[in-house]
Amino acid sequence: MHRLVHPFLQGEPRPVYEWDIYTNSLSPNRLYSDLVNDSLTEFSYDAGLAGVSYNFAPHQTGLYVTMSGYNDKMSILAQHVLEKVKGLVVDPKRLAVVKEEVSTFFIPLSTFLNLFDRLEESG
Repeated sequence: MHRLVHPFLQGEPRPVYEWDIYTNSLSPNRLYSDLVNDSLTEFSYDAGLAGVSYNFAPHQTGLYVTMSGYNDKMSILAQHVLEKVKGLVVDPKRLAVVKEEVSTFFIPLSTFLNLFDRLEESG
C-alpha cells in the first residue's frame, strides 16, 4: 500500500509517504527493521538537518515505511532509504549487537510463565 498525505505545517506543504510491506512474522521483521535503521543512523541525522525524516518499523502484518519532509529533499530520502531496505548488507558485528537487543525485546513464554508462577506463590 502506498498513500500520500499533505499535512500543512506553518503554512508549508510537507508530504508524507507511507508504505506497508506485508510479511509473515513479527520477530524477523523486528530484527530486519532494526538492522536497516542501524545502517541509516548517520544518514538519518543529516536528513533531519535537511528537513526530512523517515520511520521504518515492524507491525503486525509486516514492515511499515513512512517518509516526510520538504518536497525538494524527499526524492533523495526515498531513494536512499528504499535502496537500503532492498539491498541491506549486514556487518556481522552489528548483527550480533542488534540480535542481542532484539532478543531482550522478546521474552520467551516459559520465562514469563515461570515469573507469573513465582508471583502467585509469593502472593
